[in-house]
Amino acid sequence: MTFQLENLSSYLPSSNFSYSFTSKRVMDMYEEGQLIANADLCPNSGENLKLMILVTSAPNHHDARMAIRQTWGFYCRHHNVGFGFLVGASIQPSQNDVIQIEQRTYGDLIQTRNVDFYGNLTRKTVSLLEWVDTHCSQVPFVLKTDDDVFINIPRLLALLEKQQQAKRSIFGLPVRKKSPYRTVGFKYSVNKSEYEPDMYPNYLNGPAYLMTQDSVHDLYRQALNMPFLKMEDVFLTGLVARSLGIRIVDVPKFMSFDHKIPFDIPKMREIISIHSINPSEQFLIWAYMRPRSLRTLLEY
Repeated sequence: MTFQLENLSSYLPSSNFSYSFTSKRVMDMYEEGQLIANADLCPNSGENLKLMILVTSAPNHHDARMAIRQTWGFYCRHHNVGFGFLVGASIQPSQNDVIQIEQRTYGDLIQTRNVDFYGNLTRKTVSLLEWVDTHCSQVPFVLKTDDDVFINIPRLLALLEKQQQAKRSIFGLPVRKKSPYRTVGFKYSVNKSEYEPDMYPNYLNGPAYLMTQDSVHDLYRQALNMPFLKMEDVFLTGLVARSLGIRIVDVPKFMSFDHKIPFDIPKMREIISIHSINPSEQFLIWAYMRPRSLRTLLEY
């Protein structure tokens, strides 16, 4: 199966970029709907919200979710920002029972019907789009992020204020001129039957990216019709978005670190996201960045 993407020279490595797959379309291997829909996370379809944040998380990442709830996720409650965690289905019935209990306790979970494992991240992200398209279609912006990311909400909202007129856009940290890993058995490896070219199109780094609402429906419907690729950020922001002419916008304040974060607090206050953060570091960063008084904390 070969797709030709034409007249997108500003987005892709060439103006006539093609790629071949032998894999099935996403819709042929995707389970629609959710085991836990939790539409209440987005009241009135999000018409009174500034932003919806959905954090993708593995079912057994309870500690990561708790850390976010008690740190930057706390901020969302006071600033018209919707917030929830999106987890996949577990092959262990007991783990699904634990998810049900966690949802009854905190009320902030969405559970997809697709089994949760690394190779299924693309379907997980498609489920996120489906949920927003179904339950949160009026919210102006949607942030997709992961449970090992610290989000600086004030800086994110400042970006939103500057981009109120933005249309059909995805904002994040771009990855340019990246070649697929071909090493067999490597976590990120993609063989030529899955993706033939020796270069990915430019795409946005997967741990955090921001979408305008008017892009979500088209991304969801188009993703279902595209051949499956397990690299979800390449798939959604580097292939699907470009097939639709949706622009990707370079925002350097979405940051990614391959090593432990440098605790440069003045610099950290200016960024939007920090990747590769464990639960303990969530608390540490929050302690540095939050206002000192309880009153200010509740307003922060």
